[in-house]
Amino acid sequence: GKKVATQIGSGSHHFIALVLKQNGLANGDINLVNLPASDWQNALASGSVDAVSTWEPWGATLRNAKVGKVLIDSKGIKDSPAVYLVRNAFATKNPDLVERFLKVNQRVMEYIKKNPDEALEIVSKESKIPVAVLADSYRTTDWDLKIGSADKKSFMQVKEFLLERNIIKKDFDIETLFDLHYLKNIGVE
Repeated sequence: GKKVATQIGSGSHHFIALVLKQNGLANGDINLVNLPASDWQNALASGSVDAVSTWEPWGATLRNAKVGKVLIDSKGIKDSPAVYLVRNAFATKNPDLVERFLKVNQRVMEYIKKNPDEALEIVSKESKIPVAVLADSYRTTDWDLKIGSADKKSFMQVKEFLLERNIIKKDFDIETLFDLHYLKNIGVE
């Protein structure tokens, strides 16, 4: 009967469904509230919702604002790989730009790993997200560009979840989401 906010169709929506199932509960045992992430802090602070199912840096934002605390995290429940998306037409027309973006991103990730404090300051300044929030969210961030079988499995589980709930209407081959030749071209395999 508790109100739980998330974005319907997101990875955090899938996560809350997994948590419910793991604890012998059904989706109908909670009142799922479809809210954008930008509204979660106010909803929690005002008592409009009892909980949120979120991702970083939103989780760190809520913890640092002291409007919520972590009840459960995704470790051992759900892998949540981060990906970059590009329209096929753009990528086909501009493969050099896609590869340049990935190379720069890889260099940035290496810089963050080697210079975490300085990187936090830079990202904080540019994003307007406080250093404490970023530091908190970075602790769970995987800075690897590789897409492995576990990542694909995670996307498959989300696809099946979205199909079951009619959030997406048409099935598709999950492999069509991944074009790894750009990564291979920059030396990431």
